[in-house]
Amino acid sequence: MSSPRVTVIIPTFDHPGTLPWAVRSVQEQTVTDIRIVVIGDGVSDATRQAIAPILRADDRVTFLDRPKTRRHGEQYRDEVIRASDASVIAYCGDDDMYHPDHLESILESLAGVDFAHPLPVLIAQDKSLTVIPTDVSRQDALHWHLNTRVIRNAISLTGAAHTRESYLRLAHGWRSTPAGLPTDRYMWEQFFTDPDFRGRTSMRATTAKFFAQGRLDLTPAERGAELERYYERMHRPGFAADWAAAVNAEIWDYSVSLLVHSTYLGTQLEDAGIASAAVKEQLKDAVEAAGRDSAELERMRRTASWRITAPLRALRSLWR
Repeated sequence: MSSPRVTVIIPTFDHPGTLPWAVRSVQEQTVTDIRIVVIGDGVSDATRQAIAPILRADDRVTFLDRPKTRRHGEQYRDEVIRASDASVIAYCGDDDMYHPDHLESILESLAGVDFAHPLPVLIAQDKSLTVIPTDVSRQDALHWHLNTRVIRNAISLTGAAHTRESYLRLAHGWRSTPAGLPTDRYMWEQFFTDPDFRGRTSMRATTAKFFAQGRLDLTPAERGAELERYYERMHRPGFAADWAAAVNAEIWDYSVSLLVHSTYLGTQLEDAGIASAAVKEQLKDAVEAAGRDSAELERMRRTASWRITAPLRALRSLWR
C-alpha cells in the first residue's frame, strides 16, 4: 500500500455496537488516501467479532489488539503515530462518526497550522444540540483550556487532527494520563503550551459527537442502532443544509444568551455598587464580542442554507 495522506486512529475498549459505524464513517470519506488504525485497549471478544469483517473487506483498516492499560491505551497511539508515514494524524471515537466531508474540511483547516478541529457540537439523546464555542487560534481560548483550577476541554478527540511533524516536536506525545484528567485534554495541553503553536478551529461542525454521559442507560445494541439511524439520515438529500441550519440556530441562541446575561450581570454589579472600572471594561469587551458574533451570525442567517429552513424554533423541532 502506498503512503496515505492521513492516518485515522480509532481507540476502542468496549463499544462493539457502535465501532463498525464509526469505522464505516471514516471509510466513506471524500478523502480516500487514508489508513485507519483501530487500537484495542483490552477489548472483548464481541469487539473482535465486530471488527473482523471490516478487516477482511478493506485493507486500509488495521487492528491492534493490545492488553488493557491503566487509562485508555494512550501509549499505543504514540506507537502508531511514530510508525506512521502519513503527514496528518486524525482521530475518531469508537462511538462517534465523521460526516462524509470531515477529512476534506479538516485538511483545509490544517493548511499552514499544526492542529485543527471542527466546531464542537454535542448531540444529546433527545437529538438536541449543544455548541461549545472556542477558537484555538486565540490566546485567550488557549488560556481557557489551560486553566488549572477548573479542568476544561471543548475539543473532543473525535474530529481533531494535527500534523505528524508537529507531534514529533512535542516533548512526550501521547502518554498515560494522570487520574482525574481527560486523556485528550492532557494531550492537547502539550500543543497549547508550545510557544510556536499554530492552531485553527473550523467554523463548520463536521462530526457527530454523541454525548456519552447521557447514554449510560443504553445497551450496546441500542447505541449501535442510534448510530445506524444517524448514518441513514446523514446520507439523505438535504441533510447538510438541515444540519448547518440547526447548528447555526444553536450558535445564535448562545450568542444572544451571552449578550443578555453579560448585560444583566453588569447591571446587577452596578446596582450592588461593586462594579470596578476593570470589571466594567471586561463586561464591555464581552458584550462587544457577543455583538461581533451576532453580526457574523446575522450574515449566516442570510445564506441560502438558512433561508431554505424554517424559523429558529421550527428548525429545532425539525432537527429533533
